[in-house]
Amino acid sequence: MEFDKIMLDKALKLLSDRLKLNNAPSYNLIVCGGSALIAANLISRRTKDVDIVALGDEALNLIDPEPLPDELLKAAKQVGDTLGLKEGWLNNEPSQGENGLFKHKLPKGLVSRLMKKEYGKKLKVYFVDR
Repeated sequence: MEFDKIMLDKALKLLSDRLKLNNAPSYNLIVCGGSALIAANLISRRTKDVDIVALGDEALNLIDPEPLPDELLKAAKQVGDTLGLKEGWLNNEPSQGENGLFKHKLPKGLVSRLMKKEYGKKLKVYFVDR
């Protein structure tokens, strides 16, 4: 299954709910790629996944998303099973490995270009805007 705006919002809301049910910590995700473009209403096409380029602390200092926290991966798997999403629908592929975006320094001023959306008490997603 691919993501349009409705499915993206549904999956991320359910992710927040699963994190709460699992007594997991809260997360701030910095998301780029097709999902960010869909969230900003810049494109109407679908995308296959949600790309996490960084995590953020409460002050929105950026944190390397490799590896993703186990609690987040567990909740993402539960959401995937519920909605019939492919494994890895939520991933950190843009920042993986030595050549990943996070390790090569994200663009200056990135934090000021983020569009925040809260999906519940446990999940805030900051979509990279143009």
